[in-house]
Amino acid sequence: MTKSLKSSAIISLLFFSIVQSYGQVATRSYNSQEITKTNRSLLSDSDSENVLITMPAINIEKLLKEDKELEGLDVPFNTGYIFDVDYTLKHGMWKKTDSKKIWTMKFRSKGAYYLNFTFSELKLSSDAELYISNTEGSMVYGPITSVQNMMEGAFITDLISGEEAIIQLVEPANTDKESVIRISKVVHGYRDCFSHIENSVLRNIYDATWDCHNDVNCFPIWKNESNGVAVIIMQIDGKQGHCTGSLLNNTAQNKKPYFLTAFHCIDFEKETKGILSNNEVQTAENWAFRFQFKSNTCDGNGQIVSYTYNQAYLRASWWDTDFALMELKTSLSNTSFPITFSGWNKTSNNPSKGTGIHHPKGDLMKISFCNTTIPGNINPIPWSGAPQGHYWCPKYTSGTTQAGSSGSPLFDGSKKVIGQLAGGDECCAPATKVYGKLNLSWTGGGTSSSRLSNWLDPLNKGVSSLDPLFSYPSSTTGLLKWFTGSGHSGTTSYSNNGSPLVVSRSSNTHIYLDWYVDVAGQHYPLDTNEEARLIGVSSSNSSVLNASIFDSNCISISTPSAGNANLYVKVIDGTYLHDFIIPINVLQNYSYYVYPNPATTSITIAPVSDNTMMSKSTNNSENKHIASVFIYDLMGNLIINKIFNTKAESVQLDVSSLSKGVYNIIVSDGNESSSMNVIIK
Repeated sequence: MTKSLKSSAIISLLFFSIVQSYGQVATRSYNSQEITKTNRSLLSDSDSENVLITMPAINIEKLLKEDKELEGLDVPFNTGYIFDVDYTLKHGMWKKTDSKKIWTMKFRSKGAYYLNFTFSELKLSSDAELYISNTEGSMVYGPITSVQNMMEGAFITDLISGEEAIIQLVEPANTDKESVIRISKVVHGYRDCFSHIENSVLRNIYDATWDCHNDVNCFPIWKNESNGVAVIIMQIDGKQGHCTGSLLNNTAQNKKPYFLTAFHCIDFEKETKGILSNNEVQTAENWAFRFQFKSNTCDGNGQIVSYTYNQAYLRASWWDTDFALMELKTSLSNTSFPITFSGWNKTSNNPSKGTGIHHPKGDLMKISFCNTTIPGNINPIPWSGAPQGHYWCPKYTSGTTQAGSSGSPLFDGSKKVIGQLAGGDECCAPATKVYGKLNLSWTGGGTSSSRLSNWLDPLNKGVSSLDPLFSYPSSTTGLLKWFTGSGHSGTTSYSNNGSPLVVSRSSNTHIYLDWYVDVAGQHYPLDTNEEARLIGVSSSNSSVLNASIFDSNCISISTPSAGNANLYVKVIDGTYLHDFIIPINVLQNYSYYVYPNPATTSITIAPVSDNTMMSKSTNNSENKHIASVFIYDLMGNLIINKIFNTKAESVQLDVSSLSKGVYNIIVSDGNESSSMNVIIK
């Protein structure tokens, strides 16, 4: 089983058991082999043809012509036409089974590449789940639950591929609670945002994203940064469009969901360009934000799982650098997917190179590269009148951006955000793009509503840059297997009941880690799989144990004194964060040794004396005696357990029954213990 298939298997198993506890709603795209039986079963429970709503025909050529006139202007990229409607639960059909009741409505808009919906009212009972899917079940959005219930505003759903979509509300059969749903808009997608999906209809020639784009998943070193980028779904003047943006970290490190995008994505009223009206702000605060909309393999098809959040507050904006800072209304502290709050750099130094991550024309996430020093703008920016030096102007040497990429982040060489996309050349590389400078947006127009500083530096630390904050969901699957250079090894499960590691005082030890996923017994070495890696290590007692990351699968520890301590280990396997505790027992190592070593039939354990050929010196060995001997195999299993009632300075043990290999010996006098290894050959 490959890594990607392993992840797909886990997601499929969880499909109808994931609880949307934190405001996120998942959208899952399946190919024909991956459509779940559960989803097929849900669809077969409906008589959707009896509640079919067919939308009127629309003039696609007219819409495309209107959009053609907007090319090159600072406006979002339009992909959908909006029908204003008014449908509630009374327009659908209920069907009961023994355990549940299902309400269904079906919508068809002939020739649509996708459909999606806007709810002006959404109030679901605590046991209700709302799903939206296409008729074949290859794309499913949901469950929407009471967590998403609106107090005000509008709820924009994610996009569902195809010209037909089914909306289903599932409730327990015996519930007496009433849900409220009012559908106010149906969106006909007249541009294809789903070319990546198997059997997708052919794209209109106007819609194609250029072949020179780079799939972000082909560059795994940018995986963390891509986890903070989202495509925006917005509705303006009867059309639905897209921009891009990214989450930013702040000095409080509290996962506040600040989201940087472009001012012009909000500023759609021609009469008041550069000034946001109440209508424009209200429209922006009803946006939907879709994260993780990217290939699961490099240029690959197959299952894609994205996550959508609804609504945000506008916190700050400034026309001069074309920035807008939103704050999502939903907390992102505990997501079921990896998410990154990107770092930033507000210095004015010219970056030596730059990287852009974006969603051109609402398509899957792409990445572009500039490998030369990035200058500021020399001439004033035509659409804003901003003078020289307000914008970064990278010349991309690989990839490009298109409409819909607006608001996307520009990263410097240290992978920190330095600006957001405003516009640029409409062509493949070499292409010069224009990004509003974060260092000027920092002070902006001089007020909290026109600058970044109040929001990104709430502690007033005055730092010039900030590292990213990575957030990963926790999982309860898998085992951490570890071994040391001296041959000792063990296994620690997620529940932290694994083998203890016994080491000597004043020792410097390297601990090597392997990550075993317990799905089909797959084994993913940390040092060969970039998705599985060690990201954190610490000690519960620094006076006994010091620890640091040596490399991607290795921990370096030192033990200044005897005692007990816990080694806290964090591992990421591409999606989940796993926390492990390895108990460490640090021994005094009070001058016992084993011989012969290697051994075949018997061993002797004796104190070190001045007459031995050992490098260790005697530590009052004449006062020591052996009370017990424990011998462990490499998996931490106890093989030999000897307790001695008489006081003996040395003992002889029969080891002829032991298999070939390395074993760990723990010798104790009843108070202190000593550790050593023996090789059986």
